[in-house]
Amino acid sequence: MIQKLARLTYAVVWLGVVWPVGTVAADTTYTILNYPYARQTAPTSIDANGVAGSWVDNSYTWRGFYWTESGFKLVGTLSMWQTIVSGTSGSNVVGRYQYIVDPTVDDPMRAFYWNGSTITDLIPPGATSDMDAVGISGNLVVGSYRNAAGYVRGFLWNGSTYTSFDALGASATWPRAISGNNVAGDYSGVGGASTGFFWDGSTFTQVKPPDVTGTWITSLHGHDVVGYYTDNTPARKVHGFLWNGSSYITIDPPGATQTFPTSVFESKVVGYYSDGSTYHGFLWNGLTFTILDVPGSIHTNPKGIWGNRITGSFTDALGVGRGFVTSVPEPFVEIGIGSTNVFAGQAGKVPLVLSWGGSITNVSVILACDEMWFTNLLLQSSASEVISSQLEPLTTNHVQITLNLNPAVVPSGRREVAQLGFLSLSNGYSAMVPLTLSHPAGIQADGKFVGQAKAVSGRIIMVDQQPVLTVGTPPWMSVGLYGYPGVNYDLESTTTLPASSWQTVTNVTLPGPFMQIDSLGLKGASSFYRARQR
Repeated sequence: MIQKLARLTYAVVWLGVVWPVGTVAADTTYTILNYPYARQTAPTSIDANGVAGSWVDNSYTWRGFYWTESGFKLVGTLSMWQTIVSGTSGSNVVGRYQYIVDPTVDDPMRAFYWNGSTITDLIPPGATSDMDAVGISGNLVVGSYRNAAGYVRGFLWNGSTYTSFDALGASATWPRAISGNNVAGDYSGVGGASTGFFWDGSTFTQVKPPDVTGTWITSLHGHDVVGYYTDNTPARKVHGFLWNGSSYITIDPPGATQTFPTSVFESKVVGYYSDGSTYHGFLWNGLTFTILDVPGSIHTNPKGIWGNRITGSFTDALGVGRGFVTSVPEPFVEIGIGSTNVFAGQAGKVPLVLSWGGSITNVSVILACDEMWFTNLLLQSSASEVISSQLEPLTTNHVQITLNLNPAVVPSGRREVAQLGFLSLSNGYSAMVPLTLSHPAGIQADGKFVGQAKAVSGRIIMVDQQPVLTVGTPPWMSVGLYGYPGVNYDLESTTTLPASSWQTVTNVTLPGPFMQIDSLGLKGASSFYRARQR
């Protein structure tokens, strides 16, 4: 019973509450990162220890930061101008800053290494300008610089010595990422288009998907390289890609007009894409996409992934840039069964609805079905992502529903995937028969069980010789009346049970099998209702 709303009782009616079913999605919680008093905060890198990035102070100067669960630390000193942080590893941070000797002179950018307390300037032999440390892995730092001849060269620094390199004889080499002893980036010749490269310390390999006009690398983990390329069509559309050392996989979220992967970890890729009007973040697990949009954001730009954590930045409704950290959404599945109403002795059907995330290949659930109310159960698929469906009897009153799914298809929100048909039985009186689902389970493409599984039950209102009442959704004072079309019913109420008298609230003739009766009002602390056929 619902105090101060609609109270229901029965004389010649069956009663029940209508529970609304909402859309369910994977739970994604975002931790917002705002450096104290910053105008903008932009994380760029993450590892097992923390997050590194840059922030803008009140003088519109970029500074560096390092964040852990215990809070923020300033990377370097406030005398470092325009500090752009590129990478972090083991609480160490690398990047570049503008080295200021004379404020009236445009001094060159200088690469740096920060060990948590002190800054080390990185100036490779022969470097004259544009020094930049772009990545760090263990004790190795990778970066680039420009020499006196104007050529851009790559460099490695192991904490004491420098090694310079040029990719495939290029006049300009831009390393972008490092993982262990492997380096990836892009290069170009004089007037040539940008082309990707992979270097294992001894051999350079060109990274360039077939039939493209330009390739840019953004991240590396192990031997997995991600980046983006422009295709060879007149539109020069931008696509994301992953190269695993032997083959290329194009990465384009559904509806993307441009795609920019930014980071890879154990074959999981994050990045952002344009749908033609705004930018959305995404996570790709090798088969399916999960959209990452910070609530209330205009644009979301994931920049780094490590383990099950993702970091990046977003622009809020006021145009202010903020950082975020979130966890990789765990695979989930929710299976629910709908509700319907039928006349006793007639056939009916209810929808089976699913919502799932990740690479799910199999979903199963047990349905409690009282054989005194319906029989002749039949399960039919109604969506293309369902490869096959089975209905298997378990006990007298229980069946198992199993759906085999296409793991390459992840639905947007909740959707109908099958229909359960049945034949209702006439027992001489009406009933509200629950369709109770239990033991939901899902299996991922890798054979592991889904950690988050939920079942949502339904019901069948079976109208036989009596009308049926249901309570409306709070806070509205209403009831639903089920009966036979063209039949006249009295809706009566009382304030106490057992009731000495019932008062007629309204009289209705059903135009169809169902009618909602609104604005009942309250007669006291509690109100009870019943319906009777005239």
